[in-house]
Amino acid sequence: MTGQEALEYLGKLRMLGMKLGLENMRELSERIGAPHERLRFIHVAGTNGKGSTSAFLASCLRKAGYRVGLFTSPHLVSLCERIQINGVPISMEELAEGVSELQVVAAQMAEAHEADADNPGRATFFEFITALALWTFERNKTDWVVWETGLGGRFDATNIVTPECSVITSIALDHAAHLGNTTALIAAEKAGIIKPQVPVVSGVLDPQALEVIHRRAADLDAPLEHIPADAARNLGIIRGRQRARIGERAYTLGLLGPHQVRNAACARAALEILRERGRCFITDAMIADGLAEAVWPGRFQVLRANPPLVVDGAHNPDAIHRLVETWQAAYGDRRCTLICGFLQDKKWDSMAQVLGTIADDVLVVGVASARTSDPAEVAQLFGHRARAFENLAAAWPEIRRIVREGPEPDTDAEAPEREGIATDAKPADEQETRPREGRAVLVAGSLFLVGEFLARRDGADSLFDMNEHLEPSPASARPIT
Repeated sequence: MTGQEALEYLGKLRMLGMKLGLENMRELSERIGAPHERLRFIHVAGTNGKGSTSAFLASCLRKAGYRVGLFTSPHLVSLCERIQINGVPISMEELAEGVSELQVVAAQMAEAHEADADNPGRATFFEFITALALWTFERNKTDWVVWETGLGGRFDATNIVTPECSVITSIALDHAAHLGNTTALIAAEKAGIIKPQVPVVSGVLDPQALEVIHRRAADLDAPLEHIPADAARNLGIIRGRQRARIGERAYTLGLLGPHQVRNAACARAALEILRERGRCFITDAMIADGLAEAVWPGRFQVLRANPPLVVDGAHNPDAIHRLVETWQAAYGDRRCTLICGFLQDKKWDSMAQVLGTIADDVLVVGVASARTSDPAEVAQLFGHRARAFENLAAAWPEIRRIVREGPEPDTDAEAPEREGIATDAKPADEQETRPREGRAVLVAGSLFLVGEFLARRDGADSLFDMNEHLEPSPASARPIT
């Protein structure tokens, strides 16, 4: 099977839609040898922050010398990003090999249930990818698996595992059609990952949600460590790096934003619990190094320092508020050209209103999804500041012009060191950090949009031709030139 054939097969599974429940997932895993019963997991759920927290956890465990599997969703550019070994996405060849093996098993499972009207036994796309991750991690002899939920927790396909520790990062309103329209209802779904007598870390601050988590943990005799609001303190962005005080110790974080402080605190707490229980050997220095070196593309990812070019996949009101808070922490009252697009089933009007507080002009684009909002309708919210484009490709010539505006990089080797934001192109200490004239640009509103932007940017014209997910996205990306 080729990589393209594997993607085509997975594309057909997508047409089956989504099905919440664990029966199929358990059977599928058992049919490939039940790797979910042998691997060691840290299970991470939450409305926002679960991907970043997973990135922090995986980075720290790698620093401790462990071989670490990381399973996350969705991907930005390549489906391979969802399954990583020691920070590296699996190759397209590995993906194709796994799909080839597992499609036989999935077909056998479907055939076995052919006469069962209540359970046709067909694996959904997410169930198949989850099984593929389990198969890959066992095959690669991982010591630890950082295991992020897809949607919710209670009936999410990832919830067939019994982890060494569970983490719930935050609770906010999102996916209301599937999870409920109150934070308490959503918390009940997320708290479904809590297992009997398995420790759980909570970064949740919403009182109603926190009460649900406390009750669930108590019912299951699961030791709960809650991160109080004052236990993780934002020290600001200093010399382009996020600083934090967690407990009695100061940290540098690899991810920017005040909200990342609580995500890092959740990761640290989980690792300390595992250390205390003798499940993991990791020193304080290893944790500090891991937090400092964590990478999570598409989350306040600075592609160019001066003038700023930032992409962020925030796609619900809570995350958008955090994005704007981070922008202001990094750039003060500097305003931006906003490139945005939203899904119709998200609260795009609320998100647009918040993003508008930092934007001078706006390009609204259609998102590469059948669920895209209408760019013209969104543009009306911004008034005369906004222009609407059918999709990102249609807007690309204008984006290219905007991004390339501004002075050339300062090559004066004698220039003194100055404040600024590090980018993915060079280490922070190699960046020219003087604030420049020229347009600051922010791309936000949807992970679909950010993924398409990064794919186009990495294409042949240095901003983009989509490569249809045939190659993994690099861990760090080059700036637009």
